[in-house]
Amino acid sequence: MGVAGRTDKRKRLIDLRISRGWTQRQVAERLGVTDTYYGMIESGIRTPRLVLGLRIADIFGVRPDEIFFGDKPTSTDGIE
Repeated sequence: MGVAGRTDKRKRLIDLRISRGWTQRQVAERLGVTDTYYGMIESGIRTPRLVLGLRIADIFGVRPDEIFFGDKPTSTDGIE
């Protein structure tokens, strides 16, 4: 993932957390990780494993691709 991808993911995670009025510690507690580790994910230093990425999406109520890949179309038009 390029620098722009990390920045986009970082912004999406921060926006989701702040829109719910949660601290990094509260998100980390919901995920069962340390607030330091979640902070590293949010800042782009660490990338969560698949299972944790799915849990992050679940607690925010969004699809994983909305966090980790942005708003790319999911259409299969033209794919056979």
